[in-house]
Amino acid sequence: MNLSHIRTRLFLLIAIVASVASGTVHAELRFASSSRLASGRWVKFAVDETGVYELSYDTLRNLGFSNPLRVSVFGSGGTMADENFTDASGRQLYVDDLHQVAVSHASDKLIFYAEGVETVRYTEKFGAEKGVFLRDKRNRYTERGYYFLTDSEQQPLQMRALPIPSDTGYTREAAATLARGLGYAYHEKDISLGIKNTGNTFLGESFNRLSTCRRYVWNTYLPDAVAGATARMVAPFYRDYLSGGTLSFGLEGSGPGYSRFSYAPKNPLVSVEGGEPADVVVNSERADVFVSFQPDGLQQFTLEYCHLDYWTLTYLRTMPSLSGLSQDRILFPGVAPDSVYRIKAASASHKALLVSDGQQPAILRPDTEGYFSLVASEPEIELVVFDDSRKLRTPLGYEAVANTNLHAQASKGAEMLIVCKSDMMQVGEAIAALHREHDGIDVIVADIADIYNEFSSGRPDPMAIRALAKMMYSYSSVQLENILLIGLAQADVKTGYLSGMPAPLIFPQYGLETAEPLGHNHIDFYANMDAYTSASPERRRINVGIGLLPCLSPAEGMNYVEKLSRYMTAEGAGSVAGNLTNIGGVGDSNLHINQSDEVAATAAAQAPGRFTRASICGAALEAPSHSDRFYKELGNAAFIFYSGHGAEMYIDYGSRLFDSYNLNKIKNNHLGFMMFAGCNLTGTDRGIRGLSEQLVLGTRHGLIGCITSMRDTYANTNKYMVNHLARAMADGSLSSNSYDTPSIGALYARMKTNNTYQNELTYTLIGDPALKLHLAVADIDATIAGGKAILGRKISVLADVKGKEKELLDRFNGTGVARLLIQRPDISLDPDYNPPTSDTVPYIYTPPYEMVAVRDIEVAGGRISFEMRVPSDIPLDGKRALMLSISAYDAVNRTGAAACMTLPVDSSPSGPDETERDLTPPVIESVQYLPSAEELMVKTSDNVALSFSMLPLQECFTMSMDGELCKTFPGLRQQSVSEYEMTLRIPLPDLSDGPHTALISVRDEAGNTSSQSYTFIKGTASPKMFLHDSDKFDPTALTAELELDLPEDSSVSQVIVLDSEGREVRRLQVNGTLVLWNITDDKGRCPAGLYRAVAVGKDAKGFAWQSNTVYIPVL
Repeated sequence: MNLSHIRTRLFLLIAIVASVASGTVHAELRFASSSRLASGRWVKFAVDETGVYELSYDTLRNLGFSNPLRVSVFGSGGTMADENFTDASGRQLYVDDLHQVAVSHASDKLIFYAEGVETVRYTEKFGAEKGVFLRDKRNRYTERGYYFLTDSEQQPLQMRALPIPSDTGYTREAAATLARGLGYAYHEKDISLGIKNTGNTFLGESFNRLSTCRRYVWNTYLPDAVAGATARMVAPFYRDYLSGGTLSFGLEGSGPGYSRFSYAPKNPLVSVEGGEPADVVVNSERADVFVSFQPDGLQQFTLEYCHLDYWTLTYLRTMPSLSGLSQDRILFPGVAPDSVYRIKAASASHKALLVSDGQQPAILRPDTEGYFSLVASEPEIELVVFDDSRKLRTPLGYEAVANTNLHAQASKGAEMLIVCKSDMMQVGEAIAALHREHDGIDVIVADIADIYNEFSSGRPDPMAIRALAKMMYSYSSVQLENILLIGLAQADVKTGYLSGMPAPLIFPQYGLETAEPLGHNHIDFYANMDAYTSASPERRRINVGIGLLPCLSPAEGMNYVEKLSRYMTAEGAGSVAGNLTNIGGVGDSNLHINQSDEVAATAAAQAPGRFTRASICGAALEAPSHSDRFYKELGNAAFIFYSGHGAEMYIDYGSRLFDSYNLNKIKNNHLGFMMFAGCNLTGTDRGIRGLSEQLVLGTRHGLIGCITSMRDTYANTNKYMVNHLARAMADGSLSSNSYDTPSIGALYARMKTNNTYQNELTYTLIGDPALKLHLAVADIDATIAGGKAILGRKISVLADVKGKEKELLDRFNGTGVARLLIQRPDISLDPDYNPPTSDTVPYIYTPPYEMVAVRDIEVAGGRISFEMRVPSDIPLDGKRALMLSISAYDAVNRTGAAACMTLPVDSSPSGPDETERDLTPPVIESVQYLPSAEELMVKTSDNVALSFSMLPLQECFTMSMDGELCKTFPGLRQQSVSEYEMTLRIPLPDLSDGPHTALISVRDEAGNTSSQSYTFIKGTASPKMFLHDSDKFDPTALTAELELDLPEDSSVSQVIVLDSEGREVRRLQVNGTLVLWNITDDKGRCPAGLYRAVAVGKDAKGFAWQSNTVYIPVL
C-alpha cells in the first residue's frame, strides 16, 4: 500500500459528528461491521403490494428449509430510502443491513406483513371534515419490494400480540365502539419518467394531442361501502403552461368534481393537486371511476403535455366482511390516544393487524364476544383484517443468494470503490488490478446486486451505493477517495425493468422535469458524504471523486481497460506533460474563444512558465484545417478545454469542428483528457450515447476520459466552474507533496465543491476518477548556454526539475521531449454582431505554435542536460518568437514536469552554416507496417541535420497512399535522440482490406529529400485471437485459453505474453487453434495485473503478421 494514501481512522459504530452545508449535526449513525448475508442459507423473494403474506410449509421445504418453524424473514420491502442518513436532529433515518421482520404461524404456513412500493396516508390537510387518503410517496426505482428468508438465526422474531384491554386494567364499559371507518381506492401507473426520461417525477396516462383517449374509466371494487354516503376524490395531474382546459373526475352517475385551469404565466410543466377533494356519492360496492380532461378550443390539436399523476377515492365503509377477499384494510380517524375501543369483527375466524407502524405490526384476535379491543396510541387506528384459513398473498418469485460481506470489506476500507453491473465485474477487477499495480492503492470491487442486497434490502436504491461509500469514507481505517461506476447507468430503471433482468445501475436525478429545462442529472449524489444536509445539490460538498464508465458490453469495457493500461504505462507521457490546449467555438461575439483562452490563462497563471498552450478557434482557422488541428491536439495535449456550442453528435456546429461521423479519423496514440463546456454532449442517463462518450469508449484512440454535459448549459456559469478546475490543476493545493499528481476525481470534486451554480449538475466525469493524468505538477528550471540561440547552431541546455518549494526533485527519473516552437502572428477576429455596434472591438486571437525541431531527453536525479540544433531556415520576421518547450514524465513516481520559455535569437551568426554545404539527402533506413496499431513506422537519418519542422511548405515528411496525397496526420509521433536520427510513427488513414502502397518522402534541414515506396497488405491475411469464453473468464483461474482464427494459408508460430509494462513474460508454442497459458512465467505464478497476448506468424507468401492484442486480467 502507498503510505501517502493511508489515513488512519477509528472504526466506530456509534456517534459521529457530521459537518454539513446546512450546519453541524451530531448523528447517531450506525453501520454493521459484518453483513447478515455473510453466512448461512439465504433466499430472496419479491412482493408487489403492501399486505399480509403467507409462505406455506411445503413451499419452505421446497426452498431447502427443513424446519419451517426456524425460518426467519428479513428486509424492509419496497419502501424507498430517505436521501439523508439522519434528520436534522441526528436521528438515524437510514436502515442498514437486513433487519428481522416479525412473523406468525397458523394453518401450516408462515405469515408476515410486507411493505410494497407506495405509501398511501390519511390526511386532514383540507380540514377535519374533508379527511382524505393521498399518496405520500412511491418508489422511483422499482415496482417491487424484496425480503430474505434464512434459517441461520437462533430464534425467529415473533409477531407481538396486543393484550385484551381488560387484562391491563381497562373495563369494557369504558370502551367506545367503532362501527364505521374509512376505506380507499387508489390508482397510479408510472408510464414514463418525465417527458424525456429525466427528473424525479413519473407521469401516468396521457391526455395530450397524440393520445387516443382523453377520458379514462376504471371499474373499481369498494368493499363494504356504505351506499348513499359521500366520498371524496382527488386526481392530481401534470400539464404544461399552455394547456388550459377543464379536468373532470368522479364516479359515473354521481356527478363529477370539476377543476378549471387557465394559462399559466410560466413554468413549462405544472403539478396540479386537483384543488380540494371533490365530493361524490357512492351508490354501491361497484363504481366506475373516471378522469377526463377537455382542453380549451384549438388546444385539442396542440396540447403537448398533460398527464394524470394518480387518483384516490376515500369512502365510508363498515368493518371488512372479506367477501371474496382474504384481507382488507380500514382506518378509524379521530380517536383519542390512551382510550380503549371495541370493533366488532365480521367473523370469529378473522384476525387483524394494527399497522400504524408497518415495520412492527401487532396482531389482534377477537374476544369471546367477537370484538377486537385495543388501546389507541395514535389519533387514527388502521387495521388490516385477514382470514388465515384462506390463501393470503404470496411472493412473486424466489432466488438463492450467495453469501457476501461488503460490510466487512468496507470496515477495513480502501481508497477506491468500483461498483459494477453484474456483467461488468471482469472489467472492474481488471481496472482494480491496474490501480493496485501502478498506484499501490486498495480497491474494493462490488457487484451492484450485492450492494442492493446488503444496503437496501435487495431493491434498487441509490442510497445503497452511497451507504457503502459512506462506510468506507467515515468508518474505515483507509479513507475512500474515488468511486467508479461501470455499466450503463439510467435515470429510469423502473418502467422498462423486467423480472430476471440484472440489477440496474441508477443515475440519480434532481428536481421536477419541465419541458425546458430537463430535470438535472445528479451522479454527484453518490459522492456527498454528509450524514444530513438541507442544501440544494449544487451547494453540497463533493467529498470524493466520482466517475462513470457507461460501457454497453464487457468487450467495450475491456477495450477501455486496454486504453487505461497504455496510459498507466506512461506511453508518450513525457511528450505531453506540459501541453494545454483550449478550443473556442464560433458565434456569440467571440465569447467562446475568449472564455477558453481565459480558462487556459487561469491555469498558466497558477504556474508561470510551466505550460505550453495551444489555442484553436473555428472563426480563425477555416474548415477543415481547424478540425485537422483538433485531431492533432488530441494526441499532443495532456488536457484540453472546449467552450462553445454542442450536441450529442457534434461540437461547434457553426464551424463543423468535429462530429461523431468522423470518429474513424482520430488516430492519436497518446490519450488526452477533455473538458467539454457546451450543451448536451451526451445523454447517458437517457440511453443516448453522445460524441464525448464515444471519444472515451468508442475508439482505441481519442480520450482517456472527459468531463461532459448531459443538459443545456450556460456560458457564463460554465466559465466560473471551469476556472475552478483550471486553478485546481495547477496551483498544487491538491498535491500532498511535490511528486503527487492529483487524481481526476480530486480535480472534479474540487471543481464541483467550489462552484455553487445549478448549471454544474449537468456535468459528469466519464472515465476512471482514480487515474492520475500525465499533467505537469513540477517545474523545469532551464538555463541556455550563452543566453540565446543562433540560427543553424546548437544550443546547450542545463535544467533542474523543481518542486512546490523550488527544491530539486532528486527522485525524479524519466524521459521527455524538448521542442523548438515558432509563434504564429496574432489574428484579429471581428465581432459577429449583426450589425456591429459602435463599442464593439475585435478579439485578438493567438494561434497555436508550430514545431520546427524536436528531440528526446532523459532526466536523472532531477537533472537534465542536452544539446539541440536550431534550424537555419526558421522564418523569423519580427512578429514571431522562438520558444523552447521542455516536458518530462517520471513513470515510477507518476509525476510530470514542464517548462516553456521564450528563446532570444541571434539571426546574424558569424561563419557559414554547415547545412549550406550539405548536398547529401537523408536516408530512409526502414519502413514497417504495424497492423495492431494501424501505423507505419519509418526510421530516417541524415549526415548533417534532419528537418523536424511541421511548418507549411517545410514539413519534414510527406506521404501519399495509393497515389493520393495525405494532407494531415492526426496522432503522428516524432521520436529523436539527436538531430541526425528520427523515428516517425505515422497513423494510417482508413483503408480497405487488401494491398496498399505508400510513397514516403523525408527532408533534411538543407532541403534535400529522399523517397521510398512501401507495399503492405491490410487485414485479409491477419490472424485473429480471442480469449475463449471471455464473458465468463475468471481472473482467478489457473489457466487462460486463447483461441485463434487463422485465415487460409496462414500459420502462427507462437503467442507472446507481455505484462502491463510491455516486458515479455512467456512465449507459447502453437499447435492448432487453441493455446493454453498457465498464468506463469519462468519463476512461477504471475502476480496480479493486466497481461497482453499477441500471436505472430507468416502467410503463404512469407509476409510476417501480428494478430490483435488480447488482454488477460489476473487476480
